[in-house]
Amino acid sequence: LSYAKEDASLAAELELKAEKRGTPVFRTDVMIAAMAMNNGAKLCTLDMKHFKPLESLGLKLFK
Repeated sequence: LSYAKEDASLAAELELKAEKRGTPVFRTDVMIAAMAMNNGAKLCTLDMKHFKPLESLGLKLFK
């Protein structure tokens, strides 16, 4: 996968929403999440604590 401007746009939106909810996330994590979401993919990670807050914003995690 390559990072496209659609991914950047969604990543910015996710980061802003997370911050407004009081759960700031790492920029690289929202970039990864946006790529997965825009490609209709579930994200498989061993770092659940970083990505769990993004589930409520639409990220699908592989469990």
